[in-house]
Amino acid sequence: MTLGAVASWAVIPARVGLRYPFLPTFAAWSLAFLVRGLRSGRRSDFLWMGFFLGVGLYGYSPFRGMLAALPAAFLLVWALKRGWQTAEGHRLFGDFLVGMLTALPVTVPMLRFAVDNPTVFFGRVFTRVSTWEKPIEGNPVSILADNLGRALLMFHWTGDEVYVATLPLRPMLDPILGALLVLGLLGTMVWVVCRRDPVPLAVMAAGLVMLLPSALNLAFPWENPSTVRAAGSLPAVLALAALPPSLWLRASRREGLPLVAVRLTGAVLLALALVPVNIDRIFVAYADAYCQRVLHASEAAELIAGFYHLTGTRAGAFYVAYPYWFDSRLIGMWLGDLDWPNTVLQPDLPTVLPTHLHQPGPKLYLVHPRDQASLEALASAYPKGFRTEVPRRGCPGDGIVAFWTLAQ
Repeated sequence: MTLGAVASWAVIPARVGLRYPFLPTFAAWSLAFLVRGLRSGRRSDFLWMGFFLGVGLYGYSPFRGMLAALPAAFLLVWALKRGWQTAEGHRLFGDFLVGMLTALPVTVPMLRFAVDNPTVFFGRVFTRVSTWEKPIEGNPVSILADNLGRALLMFHWTGDEVYVATLPLRPMLDPILGALLVLGLLGTMVWVVCRRDPVPLAVMAAGLVMLLPSALNLAFPWENPSTVRAAGSLPAVLALAALPPSLWLRASRREGLPLVAVRLTGAVLLALALVPVNIDRIFVAYADAYCQRVLHASEAAELIAGFYHLTGTRAGAFYVAYPYWFDSRLIGMWLGDLDWPNTVLQPDLPTVLPTHLHQPGPKLYLVHPRDQASLEALASAYPKGFRTEVPRRGCPGDGIVAFWTLAQ
C-alpha cells in the first residue's frame, strides 16, 4: 500500500479523474482474497474474491482479464500441490468454483446490458483483438509475440506514448521500484524453492495474465504497452517489489533489533529514495509532458469571457477553427454554453466575413498563430482592426492571436 501511494504508475492515472483506478483497485482486492483463500482454505475468502471480481467488472473494461487471471493463478498453485489427489484439494477446487460463480449475481444488471447491446459492450475489446475497426497488419502470432515482449519490458525499458495517463515513452517504474521488483522476483523464487510454498506463484501468474489486455492489441499494436490497460498487473508488481523490504523487516526482528528503530529506518530510506524520485516524475516530468501536448481551451474561453464582460453582450466573439487546434465544444463547456455557436471553420471565414461586417458592435476573433490566410482575410475586412499575441501559460507552445475590431 505504501508503494502504491508513491509509485507514479499508480498515482498519475488516479489523478486523471477517469475510471482507470478501478482496474488495479479491484484486481488487488480479488487477488488478495484468492491468496488468502489458498492460505486459509476457507470458503468465505473465495466468496469475497468472487464478490470483488463481480464489482470490478463494472469498472474499466480490461478488468475482464481477471476472469482468466484468477483461474490461472489458482490452477497453478492447485496443480503444484497435486490438489486432484487429495480430498482437501477437491474441496478447495469446489470452493474456488463457488467463489467464481459468486460474481454472477453481482453482475446480472451488466450481463443484461451485454445481452441487449453486445456491440456496445464488446466493441472496445473486439476492435483491438480483431478486424472490427481495421485490418490486422501482419501475422497475428508475430504481433502478439512482439506485444508480449514489449509488455514484459515496460517495467524497466519500454513505455507508453499516451501522455494523458503516463510519462510518455518512459518505463512504468522508477529505477528504485524497478530494482525492488527484480529483487522481489528473485526473492519469490527462493521462497518457493526453499519453503516449498507455491502460493507466491499465484501472484506472479495473475500479474502476467493481466498484461494480456495490453498485449492482445493486435489491430493497434503501437498502443502497447498501455499504462492503463496493463494496470491489472500493478497489484502483483507492487506486492513483489514490497517483498525485499518486508523480508528485511522480518530478518531485523529475528536479530532482536528494536522494531520501532527498524521501521523508522525503513521509513527514512523510503522517504529519501522513493518519494523525491516519484515527486519529480509526477509533478515535474509528467506535468511538463502533459502541458506541452494538451491544448488549453480554457485560455481561449477566458479571452472570450473577458470580451463578453467588456462589451456587456454575449455576441461578437468568434473562434476560427484550425486543424488540430482547440475543440470548439471545449470552449463552449468552459463558457457554460455547450451549444456555443460562434465557431468558424478556417476555409469558411472569407465567406462569412461579409455577414459579420453588417453586425454592429466590436468583435473578437481567435486565430491560430500559423493561420496566415485567416489573419490576412481579417486584416483586409477590418483595416482598423489590430492583433495581439497571447502567449501560452505555463509551458512552451503556440499561443493565441486575438484579432480585435472596434464598433462598426
